[in-house]
Amino acid sequence: MKKILLSIFMCLLLFNTTYGAEISDDDYYLKNSGYTKEEFQYLYNTIVKGIKNVSINEETFESVPYKPGINYVIKKAFMDYDHLNYVSGVRYVYSRGNRNIKNIYFEYNYIRDDIKKRMNEADVKADEVIKEIIKEEMTDFEKVVAVHDYIINNTRYDYEGFKSGKIPNWEHTAYGPLIRKTGVCDGYSKAFMLILKKLGIECISIKSDNHAWNMVKLQDKYYHVDLTFDDPYNEEGDMLSYAYFFIDDSEMAKDHNWNSEIYPKCDTIDFNYYKNNLGMIDSAKDETEFKEKITAAINNRIEYVYLKVDNTNMDIDKLIPEVLIENRYNIKISYSYKIFDDSFKISIIYN
Repeated sequence: MKKILLSIFMCLLLFNTTYGAEISDDDYYLKNSGYTKEEFQYLYNTIVKGIKNVSINEETFESVPYKPGINYVIKKAFMDYDHLNYVSGVRYVYSRGNRNIKNIYFEYNYIRDDIKKRMNEADVKADEVIKEIIKEEMTDFEKVVAVHDYIINNTRYDYEGFKSGKIPNWEHTAYGPLIRKTGVCDGYSKAFMLILKKLGIECISIKSDNHAWNMVKLQDKYYHVDLTFDDPYNEEGDMLSYAYFFIDDSEMAKDHNWNSEIYPKCDTIDFNYYKNNLGMIDSAKDETEFKEKITAAINNRIEYVYLKVDNTNMDIDKLIPEVLIENRYNIKISYSYKIFDDSFKISIIYN
């Protein structure tokens, strides 16, 4: 009888390992948790199982001891599976005797049946999007571009809800952008993550105190991608930008904050959109040079301009119209831009 019970337990343990990604030996959360890799992996898989199944309770069979580092396990699971996350809280119970964890409980913002319905709708829609926009001959980079463009072109950022502080909970999930066509930063991030994971492309969610975006891994290197910041709005309406598409830590840190200790390093721009696709990376020491660079960009129909400048007080809204008038361009353009301490990022749309 004892052998039978042991066999059942081992089968359950083996089944549990199918739920989550494999934890690497150098994982930040593992190294700081105080758990062995096997213990961490088991708890991680249990939590991921709960997230995926919208569980109320997952039993751990008292196989792993309680340690304060369990919070690292929870954070790791939520980071890796944030695209499925409707969980509002997690708590755990451990035995007073051997202090082994007995159960992990999940709390939700919605009725669980409604959550499952929304998760299923978003999942089905993600499959439809892949069928619509992804071609067999595409590289992984081209697939990421296609998903980035689809979400931005089909989602309206909820500025009204953001300003009023009244944002529906579903706008924080993949359901918002994919089904309701509206959302806020973590909704964009989760929709992006959901589709990329279906494509087998590694993608994680990055969170600061008041913002969310992604890191994408291509050819063993990580890059920042922020769909919300690539969906700027001006008087002409929504615009598609690549200013925050495959950029490194140094560039992202100009206007984003995150705990760099717990996330992978992004230290290359090999796949940066400006570098690889109709982009200009240059410098301008004064207004005359700025206008020369913009003229060259327009002449060559360049859509994305990154300029290092000596003076960020230049009036872009005055200089770009002057370029159009002085060159007598018979075209209409729309543009958006971001100003940093030492540079401009400008996106141009040719109408």
